[in-house]
Amino acid sequence: MRPALPAVIAHRGASARAPENTLAAIREAARLGARWVECDVRLAACGTPVLLHDRTLDRTTNGRGRVVDHPLEALAMLDAGTWFASAFAGEPVPTLEAVLELARELDLGLNVEIKGETAADASAVAVAAQVLLRDHPGPLIVSSFQSAALVGLAGSGLPLGLLCDHRVRPADLQMARELAAVSLHARAGAYNADLLTALADTDLWPVAYTINDEGQASRLWQLGVRSLITDRPDVLLALEPPQL
Repeated sequence: MRPALPAVIAHRGASARAPENTLAAIREAARLGARWVECDVRLAACGTPVLLHDRTLDRTTNGRGRVVDHPLEALAMLDAGTWFASAFAGEPVPTLEAVLELARELDLGLNVEIKGETAADASAVAVAAQVLLRDHPGPLIVSSFQSAALVGLAGSGLPLGLLCDHRVRPADLQMARELAAVSLHARAGAYNADLLTALADTDLWPVAYTINDEGQASRLWQLGVRSLITDRPDVLLALEPPQL
């Protein structure tokens, strides 16, 4: 069953205002009025799901090397905030468990994206995350570019979203049907009237990412895209998005 997705979803938290994929960014998204947050999940070396977008630590922490080569104890010592602004110095790399607790506290829905450069990597993340996600009482969707990860979650009862890039192929829609996915997530340029008609026939909820421009947001809503993932939830919420 698909949860009630809002018109605006905060990308990695309010990532234009706080360091992405941190508890600070999630709190800021809630403060700005977002009802849902998207976040990225990978595995530490010990198998613990943590929030990080990139394969390596270099861009968003003061660490170096692949995330999967570092145990949780080492990741917990990193600074995931100073790269963004000195005001966030010492912001930790959060575990998925901590994010789920915060989502409960703030009454936020979650779009949990399973990361992984290979099907095997993403599948391992999905298996580890499922243990936590299946007991989460709040609304959530699990999405991934790696269909193998979603295949592993099929039948789990978790709502699934298939991620695509600039083009949505017939094979993607077929995969979404086979997965019994509830949503399709694609870049803005992938959406046109023909695709929206096809999605209506499949009952897939259309989600576009990453939309930070007011004009583009309005055009996509008018076209029929239902939810927009954005770094700037305050800006899009100020447009009085459609009530879904």
